[in-house]
Amino acid sequence: MLLLAIFAGRIWSIGLPIWDMLGRSFGSAVKRAVALLSVVWMTGVLAAQIHGGTAILMLIGLPHYAAIAFILTLIFGASRINLGFAARIFSLCLLGSSMVLVFALFHFGGASIYINAIPRFVSDMHFISPQEFFVTVVGVGFLVVTGADYQQFVIAARSRTDAVVGCGIAGVFLLLAGALPASTVIAARDAGILTTVADDKQIIPFLLSHISARISPYWGIALLLGLLSAALGSGAAIVRAMTSALASSISGSGEIRRFPLSAAIILLGLNIVYIASVAPIFVFLLLGVAVSASGAQKAIAAGFATSVFLYVAKWLGLVAGSVELFSLCIGIAVSVLVLEICRRMAAPAF
Repeated sequence: MLLLAIFAGRIWSIGLPIWDMLGRSFGSAVKRAVALLSVVWMTGVLAAQIHGGTAILMLIGLPHYAAIAFILTLIFGASRINLGFAARIFSLCLLGSSMVLVFALFHFGGASIYINAIPRFVSDMHFISPQEFFVTVVGVGFLVVTGADYQQFVIAARSRTDAVVGCGIAGVFLLLAGALPASTVIAARDAGILTTVADDKQIIPFLLSHISARISPYWGIALLLGLLSAALGSGAAIVRAMTSALASSISGSGEIRRFPLSAAIILLGLNIVYIASVAPIFVFLLLGVAVSASGAQKAIAAGFATSVFLYVAKWLGLVAGSVELFSLCIGIAVSVLVLEICRRMAAPAF
């Protein structure tokens, strides 16, 4: 989020989602390709919100399939609400849930766990390989900076200053609250509170309900509904961004809403494919390096084909171990190579 704050002013000034931003410079084919790649990775984020909302509804008492159908309906309805109003509701529910988590943390005697969370996190970093660390940092960072689910709020800001300051405030909030959920869960586990929770996705909702119910059973239900609203707000933001991407990639089609999102969910783990395909031309654009429309199209195709090939090779058992780092690096390298070749071929001869 702090990295996004650095670029927020420029993004706000341009006022376009990434597919339109790149499409304006490199043509409609690039625009459609980036939009469809965006749909691929955003499907995974939407699926996470659906699973989270389903876990909350099941904790309230709904059966699994009814909970899934209900959460899908609620997310669709939330996506039709005005973006500014939805953002305020989402923020209030998220803040309220965080305050209850703070209370739960102190109630379970976990203040020291939270204070030592960052040092403990740093000390545990050796469990993560350098390759996994690199892929995670680059993947998350790039998706936040270029993701339409985040960019839509930057673009909708009232002023350039609001866009930058809003991202900065969000970054500071996350630095303070990032370790809060895990710290509270560890404290509750040590206190023996989580023995009755069967589903890991229900742990945070269970803790919020458990603490609030000490005041009144109605407060417990109210907190669960507030947490559900937060999930709905995030899911609605994703649906808005995906709808915009689909509208850009299937211009003039009346079948946009029937697009098979279930097929995109199969590509849940292919965020790296999006980055390898889009990152080079996005960086070239920000640096002001001249690239032709055909060169941009070829670079996207090359990065996409290379990354997908490596994933398929892993699925077929031709590549052992983690393929994410190789897919990212080789996909980006091939994309940049194609961009450079196209630029040199287009350069005038003297």
